[in-house]
Order: sequence, then C-alpha cells, then structure tokens
Amino acid sequence: MDAVDWVIQRDIPGFPGYLAQSDGTVLSIWSRSRRPEIRFDRNHALVRRPHVSHGYCRVRLRAAGGAYVHRQLHTLIALAFHGEPEDPSHVVAHLDGDKRNCIPCNLRWMSHRENCAHKREHGTLLVGDDHPSTKMNVEACYTVLKRRDAGEESSVIAKDFGVSPDTIRHILRGQTVSSRVAREKYILDIDDPMWGIGMPTT
Repeated sequence: MDAVDWVIQRDIPGFPGYLAQSDGTVLSIWSRSRRPEIRFDRNHALVRRPHVSHGYCRVRLRAAGGAYVHRQLHTLIALAFHGEPEDPSHVVAHLDGDKRNCIPCNLRWMSHRENCAHKREHGTLLVGDDHPSTKMNVEACYTVLKRRDAGEESSVIAKDFGVSPDTIRHILRGQTVSSRVAREKYILDIDDPMWGIGMPTT
C-alpha cells in the first residue's frame, strides 16, 4: 500500500473562511453558492495563490470585518499552527533561511533581535546597499556630490533621483553611511582633503 501524505488543516485566527495547511498553503472555503445561508463549502476549497514581495509570499484574503487585506503567508501559517506570539512585537522566522518555505515546522516566533541574528547566520540579513529599500547607495551618493560640486541645484538632483530634497541634504551633510563612504572616495579622487568645507548643504 502506498504511503499517503496527509495534510493537516487549521483555522486561521481572525480570518474565517480560510484554512492554513501543513504544506504551507492557505485554502479559501468561502462558498460560491448564491444561497446566503451557505457561507462556507469545504468540498470546493481553493488554494489562495500567493504573490511575492521582497522575497516573501503574500496572499489576499477577507478579514473578519469583511475588508480584503494582504498578509504574509508565513505569518498566517504560524498563527494557525503555533498560535499568537507571547509578545506582540515578535516576528516569524524561517528556520532554514528560505522565505518561501512556509511549512509550520520551518517557522518560529522570535524577537526582532533574535530574527536579525538568525538571518545573519544564514547570510540573508540585508543591510546597507543590499537592502531593497536603499535607493541612494554609495555610487548614487558619489554622483550627488559630484553634481552638487559642479553647481547643480539640490532640487534638480533630487528630482532626477526620485527622492526628496531632504535626502539630498542628508547626503551633502554626510548623515548616512553611504554618503560618508562616497565623500571619502570623492575627496581621494579629486585629491583635495579640504573639499566640502563651506560648500552649501541645501
């Protein structure tokens, strides 16, 4: 007799009409019947197809209040199989470092600090220029310094990079790590250790 891979299903707190599965997927059991008394239909369940954002799987579902929301798949699975976290600030960690592996045994609630340490062990902690939200990396900051040194207005540079004028001011003042690295590189390239003294930072 062939072995059967049983899939365990659990309700997801706060999301009636959906089931989390032990294979890392979420099912919708909302009925498509025109009869209003039939809300759920487990015989015609549909797997919610996730979309990927910044490496994490997210699904769209209807919350208890009726509004549609997007939630991270691993959080839904953890809520269903591991319950609410002891501390509301805790986040879900992927034990193998794979953001798309959302089976329950690969998930665990951790503090933010523990999660960062765990990501560092797996080499998946994104910092500095590697972070997806980092627009102004060292190369971009270098270009800003060069263009401002040539006399271009900060507002024009900000518009070209799609950032706010405040961001450009922070770069000119060396208030970010990338901007300080770029500044040192620019000073070496132009061979002027006094560069930047008295230069407008607006």
